[in-house]
Amino acid sequence: MATAGLGGDHQVANLWWPQDRAWCVATEIDLAWTYVGGPAGLISHLLAETRIEALRAIPDGQLGGIEDWVTAQAEQAAGQLLSGSQATVTTSRGTLRASLHRPGRLRSGMLVVQSTGDNGVTGSSSTPLDPRPEQDLREEISHRLAYDIIELVGG
Repeated sequence: MATAGLGGDHQVANLWWPQDRAWCVATEIDLAWTYVGGPAGLISHLLAETRIEALRAIPDGQLGGIEDWVTAQAEQAAGQLLSGSQATVTTSRGTLRASLHRPGRLRSGMLVVQSTGDNGVTGSSSTPLDPRPEQDLREEISHRLAYDIIELVGG
């Protein structure tokens, strides 16, 4: 695949397919995933491939939605953080380590997440947390962790 020159910048193709249009690949800078459409045999082969993280998409599924496994990992880690202040999420693309400094009645808290990708790239984020009811805090932590997991596996 070659890049196309666009006035000094270069753009990588975001849609491609063979001449017979037997399959299609779609990737976009605003989406967290790359989508492949094609015959059942091709899709089965991609799903069985262990070197990539592939999940079946359904035609009526939400485009760019958060996959169930991401939500489950984020919710599990949020529970660990709320019960013990530390959590680790491991994916095929790297690891997130999170720590929680709980907000008090009159003071803010902090969610700190450090990521290490399988490519050696590291990152970190800190999210201030205002005092709030436990369920609201759990939802905010879970949402932030889901975003961090998507950043890790998509980066």
